[in-house]
Amino acid sequence: MARQFILLYFTFSLNNVGIFGQGGDNPIGRTQRADGWADTQKELETIALFDDILVNYDKRIRPGYGSNSPVRNTVQIYLASFDSLEETKMTYSITIYLRQQWNDPRLAYDDSRELPSNNYLVDKIWVPDLMFGHERKAVYHELTVQNRFVNIDSNGTVQYNARISLSLHCEMDFHRFPMDKQQCGLEVESFRYTTKDLMFNWIETEPAEFKNENLKLPQFELEGLRITECTRVLISGNYTCIGLEFLMNRELGYYLLQTYIPSILLTVISWVSFWIDIKSSPSRVALGITSVLTMITALNGVRGDLPHVSYIKAIDVWFCMCLVFVVTALVEYAIVHYLSSNKLHFWFSEKKASRVSKEKKQSGDSCLTLTIIDKPMKPINGCSDIDNQDENKVWVRGNCSKPQPETYDIGKKIDRVCRIAFPLSFLIFNICYWSYYKIFEFDQAHLTFEE
Repeated sequence: MARQFILLYFTFSLNNVGIFGQGGDNPIGRTQRADGWADTQKELETIALFDDILVNYDKRIRPGYGSNSPVRNTVQIYLASFDSLEETKMTYSITIYLRQQWNDPRLAYDDSRELPSNNYLVDKIWVPDLMFGHERKAVYHELTVQNRFVNIDSNGTVQYNARISLSLHCEMDFHRFPMDKQQCGLEVESFRYTTKDLMFNWIETEPAEFKNENLKLPQFELEGLRITECTRVLISGNYTCIGLEFLMNRELGYYLLQTYIPSILLTVISWVSFWIDIKSSPSRVALGITSVLTMITALNGVRGDLPHVSYIKAIDVWFCMCLVFVVTALVEYAIVHYLSSNKLHFWFSEKKASRVSKEKKQSGDSCLTLTIIDKPMKPINGCSDIDNQDENKVWVRGNCSKPQPETYDIGKKIDRVCRIAFPLSFLIFNICYWSYYKIFEFDQAHLTFEE
């Protein structure tokens, strides 16, 4: 059995030798090399070019080292996606395709040959020390392969491409929140080389590309991009820097439905107490306190989505005024209830009171206190006409009492006035508020945008 197995093994080995050929016999056109098999003569030349291009090459030294001219690196960015914008952390996340182009004469080769795009040379050649200003986190994508590659032309021009996800700091301004515009910057600069050794420049045609349909944010709309210059001037030297700014306009729809309309309805509901009877204390107090607590809860909910800033925001102005209307409605009932419970009345003017007294005197009616002298009787209060008759003489002691002035319940009067005054005041406030923050948008110097 063992002899048969050995014979079968040698037979299979001889067949393999016949298939692949020996001594230059290559029926299927493959050539044997020490490190593997190459498909064609062109592939052999390309493999040799990969080896030859790195001969005597040192990536630790920049191109043109020792000359007076810096390496000029042309940068282009394609904005693939705008992932998020977090107001509480003042950060935003994007995914970009970064394209760099510079010339390295040491990588020049015969133009009769061709070097394909590859990621093999990414870590074997000199690459500009590009970094992103205000970067919080950056990630190179490596699924399913490393998302970086280079193209090297025959004249030594290197095109470097990479897909990167960035989390960057953005200095936001919330004065006009939630009707604000945010301007977030992306700065590309050199970490080590000064402007004597390396210069960054945006490509002349479309330095930054994006498609609106791929850049959807829940609350923002990307209005445009702006190219800036941000070269750093430090004690150690000048460092090249170029910038890109994203101008984003916040969409009001979310806050209109979740904040403004509910707060308007809550403010209007607090005015229902003006139609409730003054004696219904539990109803009016419960309505007022519930409105105040609900308004405060809504305000805290909005503030939880924002960083703690020291200045007043547009949403703060809105909620403060709504809270003033709600609290004032509650205080109004306290005043009205106090006036009614203590029976404080509004007295007519002296002119009207004197006119009423004069009319009563002209009518001849008097209100007297009568006491019969010759008989022990209790005083009788009343009004009567007394006839002077000889047979019935009555001695009268006393005088006419003062007429009681007319009175008016001021509590009900205040309620009636508030039914008109509160809605009218709230309407005026809305006109002023929306005119200032939305209709007549005043330009802010740091948010000026130019195409």
